[in-house]
Amino acid sequence: MEVSVANFGPLTSARIRLQPLTVFVGPNNSGKSYLAMLLYSLYQAYSGEAAFGLRSLRDGPGGFSVSMAKRVLQWAHSEDQEFVDSHGDALLTWLDQVSGDDPGVNRLRIGDLPAFLQMPMRELVRSACLDFADSTHAAVQRSFGAKMAALIGWANPSSQVSVRLHHDAPAWSLDMQLGDGEVRAQMAEEAIADLIIPFTLPVALPPRRGRPNPQAKAWKELRWSAEQALLIECFREFQRSVLYLPADRGGYLQASRAIASGMVQQSLIFRSPPGDGSLLPGVVSDFISMMISLPYAHVGELANVAASIERDILSGDLAVTPSDHAFPDIAYRSRGVSIPMHRSSSMVSELAPVLLLLRHGIAPGDMLIIEEPEAHLHPANQRKFALGIARMVRAGLRVLLSTHSDYFLAELSNGVRRSELDEAGGAFLRPQEVGAYLFNLDATTGTSYVQELPISAVDGIPEDGFVQAADELYEETAYLQTANALSR
Repeated sequence: MEVSVANFGPLTSARIRLQPLTVFVGPNNSGKSYLAMLLYSLYQAYSGEAAFGLRSLRDGPGGFSVSMAKRVLQWAHSEDQEFVDSHGDALLTWLDQVSGDDPGVNRLRIGDLPAFLQMPMRELVRSACLDFADSTHAAVQRSFGAKMAALIGWANPSSQVSVRLHHDAPAWSLDMQLGDGEVRAQMAEEAIADLIIPFTLPVALPPRRGRPNPQAKAWKELRWSAEQALLIECFREFQRSVLYLPADRGGYLQASRAIASGMVQQSLIFRSPPGDGSLLPGVVSDFISMMISLPYAHVGELANVAASIERDILSGDLAVTPSDHAFPDIAYRSRGVSIPMHRSSSMVSELAPVLLLLRHGIAPGDMLIIEEPEAHLHPANQRKFALGIARMVRAGLRVLLSTHSDYFLAELSNGVRRSELDEAGGAFLRPQEVGAYLFNLDATTGTSYVQELPISAVDGIPEDGFVQAADELYEETAYLQTANALSR
C-alpha cells in the first residue's frame, strides 16, 4: 500500500510505501507524528470507530466496516425492486451463462460485466470510496483531538488535505480531499472498470417457474457477494489490527490503573469524540483503553520475542497479577526483587507497553506504531531494542516507528547488513522489507517534505541527518580544544 499526503500540518508533501518495517527520521517538528497518526487514522476509519480493545481478521470473517456496509446496503436496497423489474430476466440469463455446471467464485472484471450490471457495481465502488473518505475525516479529527481546520497545511490553510491511496493487488487508487466540513473522494472510472472482484455466484439458481420472484433472490445473492468482495478485497490492508504507542506511554501506562478504577466506579466509556479539544487525543485514549482491556490471562504468539527483550535489556521480567481493580497489578521483577510499576525506572515503564502487547495482545500480521522507541534507553540498550524490532519483523509483526537516535538507526542498518551473512540469526532485516523516510524541515517556513532513503545490504539505511549533527559536534569540539590549548 502506498500513501501520498499533501498539505497536512507541517507536511507539504509525502509519499510512503508501508513495508514490514517503516522508519521515519528527521528533526523535531518535521511532521513524523503527524504522518504516523494519519496512517493510524486510515486503519481506524475502516473499522468505523476506534476499537475498544483489539480487532483483527484472526477473530473471524466479517471484519469490514459496518458503517461502509450500511451505506452501501441503503443504496442497494433502495434500488432493488427497480433493478429486478428492469433487469431480472437478463440477470438470470447471464448467471446461467457464466456459472455453467460449476457455480461458485468467479473473478470478474467490472468493465467486462453486462451494461445493466456495470452501473450498480460502479455505484457500489463510488459509495464505498465516499464512505471511507467520510470515515477518514472523522478518524483524523478524533486521533488528533482537533477539528480538521486546525490540521490543514500550515503553508496553505485555506485549502484541503489531500490523501491518495494506491493499492497494487487488486490495483486501484483513491484520491481523497479532506477539508473543514467538506469531503470528496474519487476513483478514476477506468480504475473502477479494471477492478477484478471475486463474485460468489448463487450455488443453485432458483427455477424460473414454480418459485416466486427468482430474479430478486438471484440479485440479492449476487449483490451481497459483490459488496463483501469489494470491501474485503480492495480494503484488505486496513483490516489488520493497528496499535499506536504514543510518546510518554510510560506515564500513560502508570495512569491506566487509576483511570480503570474510575471507569468501573462511574461506568465511563473512555473514548474521545472527533475533534473535541477538551478531551485526550484519540491515539492516547485508544492506548489507555487498549492497556486496560488487554487479555492478560492470554499468552500470545509473540511472547517469545517479549521474553528475549526482557532478558537482554531488563535483566528481569514483568509480572502481571490480578487485582481488586479493573486493571491488574504490574511489577518489574529482577534478582529476587519485585518493584511496582509506579516505582520502576523510566526505562522499564517505557518498555512495559511494548512487552505487554507482545505477550498478551498483538499477533503476527498486525501493525505496531511506536513513537521514539529509544526513549529513556541507554545507547547500549537502544541497540538491543533495535535488535528486538528486527525479531518482531522476523516473527511476522509489521512495525512503523519514528526515531531521533543515531544508535537505534545504526543498529537497524546493521540488521539490514546482516541479512546476507551466515550469522544473521533471527535479528536481520532484508532490504526489501524496510522503508526509510527522511523528513526535511525548512527552518524558515516550518514546513517539511518527505524523502525516501535508498536501502541496500551493503550500505544499510543512510544516516545523513545524524552524520551532519555528529560532524558539527566534532568540529565544535576540535575548535574548543584548540582554542583552550592556545589560550594557555
